[in-house]
Amino acid sequence: WEKKGGYNFILCSNADEGRVIGGVGLSLEGLDDEHESEETKLPADVARVSYYIVKDQWRKGYATEACKKMIELAIEVGITKLVAPVHPDNLASIRVLEKCGFQEDAMVCEMLVLPNLGKEKATLVGFGRTLSLSDPPPTLTWED
Repeated sequence: WEKKGGYNFILCSNADEGRVIGGVGLSLEGLDDEHESEETKLPADVARVSYYIVKDQWRKGYATEACKKMIELAIEVGITKLVAPVHPDNLASIRVLEKCGFQEDAMVCEMLVLPNLGKEKATLVGFGRTLSLSDPPPTLTWED
């Protein structure tokens, strides 16, 4: 669904089962408006991509597929760069970003509270990917 400042989708395992296995989003504003500062605000043509997958569905390609769909959506809505802050210990998520063409980007590094890891701010490693707007945007279908 589309909301102010971004797009969010719920991921289901298949149409028959309809089990929620995660989510994916494209944030056109801040990652966390409550804690957003002027230093971490994104330019108008930059967006953050995020995803999560339930643990029993890890290593099945869902995060990579979801990230690729967010790249397609970003191109369609005119985004020129995607960023993705990630915890440095989350090697699987880093690998997903690398498979999707992201590279480590020191300009994206930030501090953020990750509720599943505690109340202290964690230093996240930044990844970024520049998008080519000269290519026609692909048709978005989840069956690809």
